[in-house]
Amino acid sequence: MRSSAKENLLSKVVRLADMLDLKQIVPPRGLVAIKLHFGEKGTPPISGPPCSPDRGPCQSLGAFPFLTDANTLYVGTRADSVSHLHTAVETVSLSVVNAPLIIADGLRGASYAAFKIQQEVVKTAYVGKEIAEADGLISLAISKATSFPVLGHPQDLGMGCASRRGKMVQHADVSPKITRKKAWDAGVC
Repeated sequence: MRSSAKENLLSKVVRLADMLDLKQIVPPRGLVAIKLHFGEKGTPPISGPPCSPDRGPCQSLGAFPFLTDANTLYVGTRADSVSHLHTAVETVSLSVVNAPLIIADGLRGASYAAFKIQQEVVKTAYVGKEIAEADGLISLAISKATSFPVLGHPQDLGMGCASRRGKMVQHADVSPKITRKKAWDAGVC
């Protein structure tokens, strides 16, 4: 799908949504989580185009969208829901958003639903409870390379929807490992 700088973000998102069959994702009268990255203080504002009054694809299907993000594992302006909501209010253009802001994993990141997934590293995924209980989920991450909305961005879904426990599980086995034998065999040493 081609776009230009002359086309605003809202029209890009609406055009992208029109190309998809959102009726499969967005049930009538359903509570639909619109997963955004609210950013940090000092970052460029993020608007909520899929929830704009009278123009959003969720509302046109009769659904009730809410903007959501999960608390971070690191200390910062999104480590708890109170600070997170203050940050969201500063970074989301609320003048164009017709949806509430709900932090997916509760006040301190401890509200989750557990899903057995039996993958190599992660056996159980701990997803923010409000996302798990939603009737539909639309991930609207902004691709850093293009500043164009990307639906279903893996990082935004995997890490971004996880509760603090889920983020800890995902990071548990991640650490650099240096094996001398491999470096020696490769002629590096």
